[in-house]
Amino acid sequence: MSKTVKNAVKFMEDILKKTKEITFLFGSGISLPEPTNIPTVNTFYDRLMNVAEITDDIANAIWDKIQTISPQPRFESFVYQFQKEIDTDLKFASIFNVTSYNSIHSFLSQSIKNGSIGITTNFDECVEQSGLDTKMVVSYDGNDLSKLIYRNVLYKPHGTISSNKQIVITDEALSKTNNDFVLLPNWRSSLLNAINGRTLIVVGYSGSDDFDITPLLNLSNPKRVIWIRHEKHSLKIQQHIRNKLPY
Repeated sequence: MSKTVKNAVKFMEDILKKTKEITFLFGSGISLPEPTNIPTVNTFYDRLMNVAEITDDIANAIWDKIQTISPQPRFESFVYQFQKEIDTDLKFASIFNVTSYNSIHSFLSQSIKNGSIGITTNFDECVEQSGLDTKMVVSYDGNDLSKLIYRNVLYKPHGTISSNKQIVITDEALSKTNNDFVLLPNWRSSLLNAINGRTLIVVGYSGSDDFDITPLLNLSNPKRVIWIRHEKHSLKIQQHIRNKLPY
Protein backbone atom coordinates (compact mmCIF):
# COMPACT_ATOMS: atom_id res chain seq x y z
CA MET A 1 0.00 0.00 0.00
CA SER A 2 1.47 3.37 -1.02
CA LYS A 3 2.07 6.11 1.53
CA THR A 4 -0.60 8.24 -0.19
CA VAL A 5 -3.24 5.52 0.12
CA LYS A 6 -2.26 4.79 3.73
CA ASN A 7 -2.64 8.47 4.58
CA ALA A 8 -6.04 8.58 2.86
CA VAL A 9 -7.30 5.54 4.77
CA LYS A 10 -6.10 6.99 8.09
CA PHE A 11 -7.77 10.28 7.17
CA MET A 12 -11.06 8.46 6.56
CA GLU A 13 -10.82 6.59 9.86
CA ASP A 14 -10.10 9.82 11.75
CA ILE A 15 -13.13 11.45 10.12
CA LEU A 16 -15.45 8.66 11.27
CA LYS A 17 -14.28 9.28 14.85
CA LYS A 18 -15.11 12.99 14.69
CA THR A 19 -18.20 13.12 12.51
CA LYS A 20 -20.13 15.47 14.82
CA GLU A 21 -17.52 18.17 14.22
CA ILE A 22 -17.51 17.88 10.43
CA THR A 23 -19.50 19.30 7.54
CA PHE A 24 -19.04 17.85 4.06
CA LEU A 25 -19.55 20.02 0.98
CA PHE A 26 -19.60 17.83 -2.09
CA GLY A 27 -20.25 18.21 -5.79
CA SER A 28 -20.64 16.20 -8.97
CA GLY A 29 -17.14 14.73 -8.77
CA ILE A 30 -18.26 12.17 -6.18
CA SER A 31 -20.91 10.73 -8.51
CA LEU A 32 -18.60 10.28 -11.49
CA PRO A 33 -16.89 7.03 -10.32
CA GLU A 34 -18.49 3.67 -11.09
CA PRO A 35 -21.09 2.39 -10.87
CA THR A 36 -22.99 5.70 -10.90
CA ASN A 37 -21.08 7.38 -13.76
CA ILE A 38 -23.06 10.60 -13.55
CA PRO A 39 -21.35 13.23 -15.74
CA THR A 40 -19.72 16.34 -14.38
CA VAL A 41 -20.21 19.64 -16.23
CA ASN A 42 -17.23 18.81 -18.45
CA THR A 43 -18.86 15.63 -19.75
CA PHE A 44 -22.48 16.69 -19.45
CA TYR A 45 -23.11 18.16 -22.90
CA ASP A 46 -22.78 14.93 -24.91
CA ARG A 47 -25.03 13.01 -22.50
CA LEU A 48 -27.54 15.86 -22.57
CA MET A 49 -27.85 15.66 -26.36
CA ASN A 50 -28.41 11.89 -26.23
CA VAL A 51 -31.00 11.95 -23.46
CA ALA A 52 -32.93 14.81 -25.06
CA GLU A 53 -33.04 12.74 -28.29
CA ILE A 54 -31.23 15.35 -30.37
CA THR A 55 -30.16 14.15 -33.81
CA ASP A 56 -26.43 14.04 -34.53
CA ASP A 57 -26.50 16.84 -37.09
CA ILE A 58 -28.27 19.24 -34.71
CA ALA A 59 -26.04 18.20 -31.79
CA ASN A 60 -22.91 18.80 -33.87
CA ALA A 61 -24.20 22.19 -35.00
CA ILE A 62 -24.90 23.22 -31.39
CA TRP A 63 -21.49 22.01 -30.22
CA ASP A 64 -19.69 23.78 -33.09
CA LYS A 65 -21.49 27.00 -32.18
CA ILE A 66 -20.55 26.68 -28.50
CA GLN A 67 -16.91 26.24 -29.45
CA THR A 68 -16.89 29.61 -31.25
CA ILE A 69 -18.18 31.55 -28.23
CA SER A 70 -15.65 33.30 -26.04
CA PRO A 71 -15.86 33.27 -23.11
CA GLN A 72 -17.73 29.99 -22.97
CA PRO A 73 -21.35 30.34 -21.77
CA ARG A 74 -22.10 29.41 -18.17
CA PHE A 75 -23.49 25.93 -17.76
CA GLU A 76 -26.74 27.30 -16.32
CA SER A 77 -27.15 29.76 -19.23
CA PHE A 78 -26.70 26.99 -21.76
CA VAL A 79 -29.16 24.69 -19.98
CA TYR A 80 -31.73 27.48 -19.66
CA GLN A 81 -31.71 28.13 -23.42
CA PHE A 82 -31.62 24.39 -24.16
CA GLN A 83 -34.68 23.81 -22.00
CA LYS A 84 -36.49 26.83 -23.39
CA GLU A 85 -35.94 26.09 -27.09
CA ILE A 86 -35.22 22.35 -27.40
CA ASP A 87 -36.06 20.22 -24.36
CA THR A 88 -39.13 21.83 -22.81
CA ASP A 89 -40.10 18.58 -21.07
CA LEU A 90 -36.82 18.43 -19.10
CA LYS A 91 -35.94 15.02 -20.51
CA PHE A 92 -32.29 15.75 -19.81
CA ALA A 93 -32.97 15.71 -16.06
CA SER A 94 -33.20 11.91 -16.27
CA ILE A 95 -29.38 11.89 -16.47
CA PHE A 96 -29.38 12.38 -12.70
CA ASN A 97 -32.11 9.82 -12.01
CA VAL A 98 -29.97 6.81 -11.13
CA THR A 99 -30.62 4.09 -8.58
CA SER A 100 -27.01 3.05 -7.95
CA TYR A 101 -24.37 4.50 -5.65
CA ASN A 102 -20.63 4.21 -5.10
CA SER A 103 -18.42 3.85 -2.04
CA ILE A 104 -18.08 7.62 -1.64
CA HIS A 105 -21.85 7.93 -1.34
CA SER A 106 -21.84 5.12 1.24
CA PHE A 107 -19.15 6.86 3.25
CA LEU A 108 -21.01 10.18 3.25
CA SER A 109 -24.30 8.52 4.15
CA GLN A 110 -22.71 6.74 7.10
CA SER A 111 -20.97 9.93 8.24
CA ILE A 112 -24.20 11.94 8.21
CA LYS A 113 -26.03 9.22 10.13
CA ASN A 114 -23.19 9.34 12.68
CA GLY A 115 -23.59 13.09 13.24
CA SER A 116 -21.87 15.01 10.46
CA ILE A 117 -23.68 17.47 8.16
CA GLY A 118 -23.76 17.28 4.37
CA ILE A 119 -24.22 20.05 1.82
CA THR A 120 -24.40 19.14 -1.85
CA THR A 121 -25.12 20.91 -5.10
CA ASN A 122 -25.90 17.53 -6.69
CA PHE A 123 -29.37 16.73 -7.97
CA ASP A 124 -28.90 12.97 -7.89
CA GLU A 125 -30.09 10.88 -4.95
CA CYS A 126 -27.16 8.49 -4.72
CA VAL A 127 -26.43 9.27 -1.06
CA GLU A 128 -30.07 8.54 -0.27
CA GLN A 129 -29.87 5.31 -2.29
CA SER A 130 -26.89 4.24 -0.19
CA GLY A 131 -28.99 4.22 2.97
CA LEU A 132 -29.65 7.77 4.15
CA ASP A 133 -33.24 8.17 5.32
CA THR A 134 -35.12 10.83 3.36
CA LYS A 135 -36.15 12.33 6.73
CA MET A 136 -32.52 13.42 7.02
CA VAL A 137 -32.58 15.23 3.66
CA VAL A 138 -33.54 18.89 3.27
CA SER A 139 -34.04 19.81 -0.39
CA TYR A 140 -34.78 23.16 -1.98
CA ASP A 141 -38.34 23.23 -3.33
CA GLY A 142 -38.49 26.74 -4.76
CA ASN A 143 -39.30 28.31 -1.37
CA ASP A 144 -37.49 29.32 1.79
CA LEU A 145 -37.33 26.88 4.70
CA SER A 146 -40.19 27.32 7.15
CA LYS A 147 -37.73 27.46 10.06
CA LEU A 148 -34.03 27.22 10.87
CA ILE A 149 -32.52 23.75 11.11
CA TYR A 150 -29.98 22.81 13.77
CA ARG A 151 -29.40 19.07 13.27
CA ASN A 152 -27.34 16.71 11.18
CA VAL A 153 -28.98 16.50 7.77
CA LEU A 154 -28.05 16.49 4.11
CA TYR A 155 -28.81 19.92 2.64
CA LYS A 156 -29.56 20.04 -1.10
CA PRO A 157 -29.82 23.79 -1.83
CA HIS A 158 -30.03 23.19 -5.59
CA GLY A 159 -32.91 20.73 -5.25
CA THR A 160 -33.24 17.01 -5.91
CA ILE A 161 -34.11 15.00 -9.00
CA SER A 162 -37.33 13.49 -7.61
CA SER A 163 -38.84 16.99 -7.82
CA ASN A 164 -37.02 18.04 -10.98
CA LYS A 165 -39.26 21.05 -11.66
CA GLN A 166 -37.44 22.82 -8.82
CA ILE A 167 -33.82 21.86 -9.48
CA VAL A 168 -31.54 24.89 -9.67
CA ILE A 169 -30.00 24.22 -13.06
CA THR A 170 -30.83 27.37 -15.04
CA ASP A 171 -30.11 31.09 -14.73
CA GLU A 172 -33.79 31.64 -14.03
CA ALA A 173 -33.74 29.23 -11.06
CA LEU A 174 -30.44 30.66 -9.82
CA SER A 175 -32.00 34.11 -9.57
CA LYS A 176 -33.81 32.86 -6.42
CA THR A 177 -30.68 31.55 -4.69
CA ASN A 178 -28.43 34.35 -6.00
CA ASN A 179 -26.28 36.52 -3.72
CA ASP A 180 -25.63 33.90 -1.03
CA PHE A 181 -29.35 33.05 -0.63
CA VAL A 182 -30.23 36.56 0.52
CA LEU A 183 -33.84 36.07 -0.68
CA LEU A 184 -34.06 32.83 1.33
CA PRO A 185 -33.03 33.88 4.86
CA ASN A 186 -33.77 30.57 6.58
CA TRP A 187 -31.83 28.65 3.96
CA ARG A 188 -29.00 31.14 4.28
CA SER A 189 -28.84 30.97 8.09
CA SER A 190 -29.19 27.17 8.19
CA LEU A 191 -26.32 26.68 5.73
CA LEU A 192 -24.10 29.15 7.58
CA ASN A 193 -24.89 27.41 10.89
CA ALA A 194 -23.91 24.13 9.24
CA ILE A 195 -20.46 25.52 8.35
CA ASN A 196 -19.51 28.02 11.04
CA GLY A 197 -17.20 26.72 13.75
CA ARG A 198 -16.92 23.28 12.14
CA THR A 199 -14.35 21.49 10.01
CA LEU A 200 -15.47 21.88 6.40
CA ILE A 201 -14.34 19.08 4.08
CA VAL A 202 -14.87 19.78 0.38
CA VAL A 203 -15.04 16.75 -1.92
CA GLY A 204 -15.61 16.51 -5.67
CA TYR A 205 -16.52 20.16 -5.90
CA SER A 206 -15.08 22.78 -8.24
CA GLY A 207 -16.18 25.87 -6.31
CA SER A 208 -17.69 27.38 -9.44
CA ASP A 209 -21.15 28.18 -8.04
CA ASP A 210 -20.37 31.88 -7.88
CA PHE A 211 -24.05 32.87 -7.77
CA ASP A 212 -24.87 31.31 -4.41
CA ILE A 213 -22.57 28.74 -2.77
CA THR A 214 -19.24 30.55 -3.27
CA PRO A 215 -20.54 33.88 -1.89
CA LEU A 216 -21.96 31.94 1.06
CA LEU A 217 -18.57 30.36 1.71
CA ASN A 218 -17.02 33.83 1.71
CA LEU A 219 -19.41 34.80 4.51
CA SER A 220 -18.88 31.64 6.55
CA ASN A 221 -16.44 31.08 9.39
CA PRO A 222 -15.45 27.41 9.54
CA LYS A 223 -12.96 26.17 12.12
CA ARG A 224 -10.83 24.91 9.25
CA VAL A 225 -11.22 23.87 5.62
CA ILE A 226 -9.91 20.70 3.97
CA TRP A 227 -10.32 20.85 0.19
CA ILE A 228 -9.65 17.45 -1.36
CA ARG A 229 -8.02 17.33 -4.77
CA HIS A 230 -8.74 14.34 -7.01
CA GLU A 231 -5.70 12.92 -8.70
CA LYS A 232 -4.29 9.63 -9.99
CA HIS A 233 -4.53 7.90 -6.59
CA SER A 234 -8.30 8.34 -6.43
CA LEU A 235 -9.21 4.87 -7.73
CA LYS A 236 -6.94 3.13 -5.20
CA ILE A 237 -8.27 5.25 -2.37
CA GLN A 238 -11.85 4.55 -3.45
CA GLN A 239 -11.13 0.80 -3.45
CA HIS A 240 -9.87 0.93 0.14
CA ILE A 241 -12.94 2.89 1.20
CA ARG A 242 -15.15 0.32 -0.55
CA ASN A 243 -13.44 -2.49 1.37
CA LYS A 244 -14.15 -0.79 4.70
CA LEU A 245 -17.77 0.17 4.18
CA PRO A 246 -20.88 -1.89 3.38
CA TYR A 247 -21.78 -1.44 -0.31
